[in-house]
Amino acid sequence: MTHVAEPNDRLPREHVPGHRWFLSVLAVDPAYQHHGHATHLVNGMLIRLDRDRIACYAETSEPVVLPF
Repeated sequence: MTHVAEPNDRLPREHVPGHRWFLSVLAVDPAYQHHGHATHLVNGMLIRLDRDRIACYAETSEPVVLPF
């Protein structure tokens, strides 16, 4: 682990107890945005996490991402 990534690893452990998954980065090439690609990937994983009762959370600095 690098020093830059350390807060990304430490903060979820401190604030989200128990087993959880953390998606560090998800990006879609601008030419392919707004076609549902990221939604398809994330929704599939959310179904699995709900089934297995695993916590997840969203972390973003972009307000436009919050509804997603």
